[in-house]
Amino acid sequence: MKANGLLSIMVLLICSAVSHAQSVNESVRFDDKIHDFGTISESAGKVTHRFRFTNVGSEPVVMLRARAGCNCVQAQVPSAPIAPGASDYVTVTFDPEYRPGHFSKEIVVYSGDRQYNRIWVKGDVEEGAHNLAENYRYDLGSGLRTNYRVMNFGHVAPGSRQSKTLTLANNSSSTMRINFRSDDPDVEVSGGCLLRAGGEAKIEIIVSPRSKGSMQRSVMVYPTVADKQLQPVEIVYTPRSASK
Repeated sequence: MKANGLLSIMVLLICSAVSHAQSVNESVRFDDKIHDFGTISESAGKVTHRFRFTNVGSEPVVMLRARAGCNCVQAQVPSAPIAPGASDYVTVTFDPEYRPGHFSKEIVVYSGDRQYNRIWVKGDVEEGAHNLAENYRYDLGSGLRTNYRVMNFGHVAPGSRQSKTLTLANNSSSTMRINFRSDDPDVEVSGGCLLRAGGEAKIEIIVSPRSKGSMQRSVMVYPTVADKQLQPVEIVYTPRSASK
């Protein structure tokens, strides 16, 4: 008897879960579910397509929202209910900035009571030109820019060596000789460099803890140009193994 009662409860729970599951809204019929933008230019900016749909059901349809898994896609749904037999649009905008190459993005359109439809945009993005200030967000002074202001190494076991690449750019009008100084011997930099105006270079930051500890550490690496100390890059790590 107890087993039969437990089985009945499980069946009820499964049925309840199924009844609350989302399902495709068959009342919403899109003219096309996939739009191919073809080849677009990153420098040309955002592109937009309007997906036309029709309510083929017998009741009004309310579009609640549309969501994509990428913030490069924005979608807008009609604010008013769509009457039976009427048509309207879901407007989808794709932003190609810093997204060169092929893309295929799914948009889920939610409507009614736990119902949805899926549409897609796709295409290919031709990479556009960016100036150094756009590509390198962090200005350390004297025109020296980097792609990181904080570099997090996570856990680094004592006695081991872990390195990460820091990319530099010279946004000034003259050549600069760059040297680096670390305020802790556990963090070193793979030498300096001579960087022409408008040029780019890569250096290696190396973390090699000599003793273990449980606390996260923060070490500053200072670049110098023409004997002038610039703003530092922060190196963050914990001197112990990740498994401990």
